[in-house]
Amino acid sequence: MLISGDLDYHELSKNDSFSASRSDFIGSPNLVGVLKGTGEGRSIILNGHVDVVPAGDIKQWNDDPYEGIVKEGKLYGRGSTDMKGRKFICTFSCRSTPTYRG
Repeated sequence: MLISGDLDYHELSKNDSFSASRSDFIGSPNLVGVLKGTGEGRSIILNGHVDVVPAGDIKQWNDDPYEGIVKEGKLYGRGSTDMKGRKFICTFSCRSTPTYRG
């Protein structure tokens, strides 16, 4: 498995499926993992993000947006939803493949 925090635009752009409006990823951490299969089958890309939109004016919030408040069984706060489920599904999908070696 290949894991990298420093993406090489030149190397990535060699792939026929690569598409980006940027030519520089410096200061924008990314993670890429490759799990090679054992056959000649098709590939799948599992994609997601972990960024959180800024909270804006904190005075306009009823509670601290970075606190993580549970009310009536629901979690409120910045980053409490969005990609959490998808990140789990991506991880679970990789672990469920017959070729997973971790």
